[in-house]
Amino acid sequence: MNYNYIVLESFDNQFSPDLRYEYNDRKALNQMYEIILGTTKTLESIFDHNWIHILVENSHFFNTLADFKIKQKGISVRFITTITSENISDCTKLMKFVELRHIDAIIGYLGLSDRKQFFNYIRPISRKENNEENNSNLQLNFIHITNEDFIQMQYFFFEKLWELSIPANERIAEIKRITFDNSLLNTNIRDLHTIEEVISKVIQSAVKEILLFFPTINSFWLIEKNNGIIELLAESINRYIKVKIIIHNDSEDSSANKQIDQKIKEVNKVLGTYVNYTTKKIDTKNMFLIVDQAISLSISIKDHNKNIFKDAIEMAYFSNNDLNISTLLAFFDSLWIISEIDKQNIIKQTYFKIFKEPQLRDEYYRRKWLFENTKNK
Repeated sequence: MNYNYIVLESFDNQFSPDLRYEYNDRKALNQMYEIILGTTKTLESIFDHNWIHILVENSHFFNTLADFKIKQKGISVRFITTITSENISDCTKLMKFVELRHIDAIIGYLGLSDRKQFFNYIRPISRKENNEENNSNLQLNFIHITNEDFIQMQYFFFEKLWELSIPANERIAEIKRITFDNSLLNTNIRDLHTIEEVISKVIQSAVKEILLFFPTINSFWLIEKNNGIIELLAESINRYIKVKIIIHNDSEDSSANKQIDQKIKEVNKVLGTYVNYTTKKIDTKNMFLIVDQAISLSISIKDHNKNIFKDAIEMAYFSNNDLNISTLLAFFDSLWIISEIDKQNIIKQTYFKIFKEPQLRDEYYRRKWLFENTKNK
């Protein structure tokens, strides 16, 4: 692939590849992609909020970054950007494959590959410019430098910014929690309409993880009917949010479990793999959800036989109290382990049943072995 670089020459007129320029947007992006693709150990980048969309929506960039982690190539990828309410969705996708942090007031793009190559996009890129094949304005867009001393200086600069930056999950959580009514925190919520709104908002605010516990089969269908919980969780999985669901079934009848599995499968097959059931006797009749191990919502159900939200729900407790969340986490984790054991036992029983069904009987076989004398007569 040919690029129209301006090449600087050293004083002894020998070619020096230390510094190269690029004026064309499309060629600049292609060159950036080749540098990132060729990374073998470390990739550090600083870029403004416009670039988040480019890195996520451009399949070449995103798939390459994802492969670094998925294929376990052992490449360390650290990005610093400006996270805003507008780019949270893109940031959430990106942070599943890279270490992402936030800092204010970044302009343009700066990158270091293997601490041997420096590349810099001079001016911010817009989504419109990303779709243009050519840029008629002769404006400097891209610089590629391989000078070791210069790269050491830029790496030092990156490390200082990394120390000052905020982890992406903290920044995103901070932005999302602004949408919550702080007066609701650590209080009993009795207004049913408010409870319905908070359920959806809490799930949609997740950055990394959602844990859900349903004390009965009916409680699951109650929340599904009123809040569309399956669809909400499916959307979370599509945003690379980790989801775990425990549903308590106090009967030995597995048909109720199968009905839930079938409903989930219709919406999102992946979600079904993160649903566990347990028949262990439990003390609580409250359902709860925990998001990012930072906020929780416990819902008190006064009548588990009711199918209408206003008849079944008594109140909810919305909390960011560390002690309260830790207690719920401990309960959930212990129940998850038990439900995993239950799942393994079901699998074992299924295998035993498969081998037991044919009713194999003991049979005796006889064969007459004939041995010819192979000696030379």
